[in-house]
Amino acid sequence: MKADKINLIAKKDMLICQYGYSYMKGRKSKGNLDFVRQNIRRLAKLLMFCRQEKPELKDLINFLKPTYFSLLLKGVSHIAGYNPETDVYESPTLAMNFGTLLKKCCDLAYIHLIQIENTNNQRKDLKILKKLIEAQWADEISAQAALNLNENKWNKSELLPLTTDIKKLSAFLQKTTDDAFKELQLNNKSSRAYNLLKEVIYRVILNICDKL
Repeated sequence: MKADKINLIAKKDMLICQYGYSYMKGRKSKGNLDFVRQNIRRLAKLLMFCRQEKPELKDLINFLKPTYFSLLLKGVSHIAGYNPETDVYESPTLAMNFGTLLKKCCDLAYIHLIQIENTNNQRKDLKILKKLIEAQWADEISAQAALNLNENKWNKSELLPLTTDIKKLSAFLQKTTDDAFKELQLNNKSSRAYNLLKEVIYRVILNICDKL
């Protein structure tokens, strides 16, 4: 990962490190490594955002409580580039997938706490938070993010050639064809005329294939 503030936060947080370790067990490919690095940085960014709101809390596990559900939503929206004025996410896929990432963190935190005495209340909080994410994430974030994602796909219109360019090409091919036919009428053995016609046919076929 990049040697920056985000990297430093990730390295010092027990739960974020545990996420990276648990995910990479048995997964050593470059694709998996890039994926887990991205998620580690996302979790670190979320932790940094939450710390700004609640500076008295330092670790990600401290924010995995139902009390901070709204704060987590706010943090994820910020990271995903949500614009409240336009109701648009800059990174809708990130916003949608963050719920799954947080649920995984809840599971890891639960496994960690179950080995520690007198953590019943914290474990209950984790269960409730996970249920909140499962029940509310779609309404709070995923629905709008999915809408933005679909709109982005529709808005990526294919670049089409200008009408004038099409007319010029059509006129050129027509003239080339006419010239070749005239030449063949004068000399039906003209290799030049045959080659011109073959070139026209070849270009037309290529143009059709490009549109398939």
